[in-house]
Amino acid sequence: MAESDFGKDRLNGLNCMLPDTDDLPVHLLAGIFRDKNQSYKLFWFQAILDAVCEGEVVITYEQLIHRMVAESWYMVMEYHLNLGPADAMEILINQVRDTSGLLPAAKKEEIIQFLKTSNDENVKKAKQKLVLNVPYRLQAPFLGKLSDKEWRDFRYIETKAMQDARLLYYYEQLPGKARQIRMNEKWVGYLQKNEAIIRGWIQNEIIQYLQRRNPNVPGIPFKIRPPEKRDLKSAMNFWSVIIEHHQLKDIYTGKTLNSENFNELGKMHIDHFVPWSYLTSDEIWNLTPTFAKINISKSNQLPNRSMDIELLSKQHYDAFRIAQSNKEIGKLFQKYKRKNLNNPDLEGRLYSTEISEEAFIKNMDTLIQPICQSAKNQGFMEWENRKIALR
Repeated sequence: MAESDFGKDRLNGLNCMLPDTDDLPVHLLAGIFRDKNQSYKLFWFQAILDAVCEGEVVITYEQLIHRMVAESWYMVMEYHLNLGPADAMEILINQVRDTSGLLPAAKKEEIIQFLKTSNDENVKKAKQKLVLNVPYRLQAPFLGKLSDKEWRDFRYIETKAMQDARLLYYYEQLPGKARQIRMNEKWVGYLQKNEAIIRGWIQNEIIQYLQRRNPNVPGIPFKIRPPEKRDLKSAMNFWSVIIEHHQLKDIYTGKTLNSENFNELGKMHIDHFVPWSYLTSDEIWNLTPTFAKINISKSNQLPNRSMDIELLSKQHYDAFRIAQSNKEIGKLFQKYKRKNLNNPDLEGRLYSTEISEEAFIKNMDTLIQPICQSAKNQGFMEWENRKIALR
């Protein structure tokens, strides 16, 4: 298949997602993600788009690398997503993790500041490896068919590129070993004008890439960026009323959820039994009231006692029965369930008026055990410090 035909076919495959224009080869742009053995093309182009839309047309390799790490940090560190075996981006992120002391939820500004000032040799080597090919490989559809020998000769590629008015950007040498790209002004206008569409296209490509690399992980589309603030108002309202009228114990400490213990261990929090950063949803069966100190200590870790699922199940069953016997609490429960139960199959498996406690506990265990194991396989750690949290 000819190069131009491939690009046009790919553009058609994207349902013409990228707006066409007479003076630019958009079909070639549509082919830049054709070969994605590693993630760097995706994040390199996304970093370029971010910079261009902020008004930059001359961008150093270093600036782009810093943007790439900052953009992908949260999905790797907090969501534990794999970018792929021996992926150059993930190697660099892990090097930054090992040397920076940055938290998984670190802000982009903190990550970029560390990268600007770090003199760590392993970080430097990982950066160099990352830019060895990506500035050239991204533009493969524009450069035409090159032999393996020609691909290894970056001077040849740069010379060839300077003669081609269609390219996205051109390569410039700075004093020393530093390098930068200079954007093609025609493409600058196109990227800025169509930013929203192009950004959606990149995100779609990232989601598809991550789904292939993480086939058993739920909620991939919600894991390409840090979460927005979550709304747990319905959960808080329901559990607050339950606690106000009935003695209810915290499943992690065995302590009664009452004013005396709230004074000692902090106000009531709603905890995600399986970390939100794995499920990326606020399912009713996965939420439990606890103390602030306990919730903060547990963070995005998994419970580490086999009995915890049983305790969670009994707590939920008791609350469900209370809601059935009290009209006002029942209304709160129905509102909570409508907002926080997204799988209709669970309506009958868990919230049938005829279900026994034994059946409820069994169904909860069948639901949650595999999820916990899958999260553990993905790299989520078990919570080992519950005793320390009580001190």
